[in-house]
Amino acid sequence: MSEWLPTVEFAALVGIGRQVAHRALRRRRWRKNPLEVRKVNGRRGGNAGEQYEVNSTSLPLEYQHRLKVF
Repeated sequence: MSEWLPTVEFAALVGIGRQVAHRALRRRRWRKNPLEVRKVNGRRGGNAGEQYEVNSTSLPLEYQHRLKVF
């Protein structure tokens, strides 16, 4: 089962700022690891409310384990 994390939750999980997380999701890479990312339409934010979400199963194992505790 996969869980999609919004940018803010991804940032908190890996310990980075929201803007850095947004940039990583836009590039679909985090620390040389490819990420499965999708765009969703939200109610707020720039670019007509488009937001990014990352599939938790595409994160490196270290962060997948943290997510279980998180």
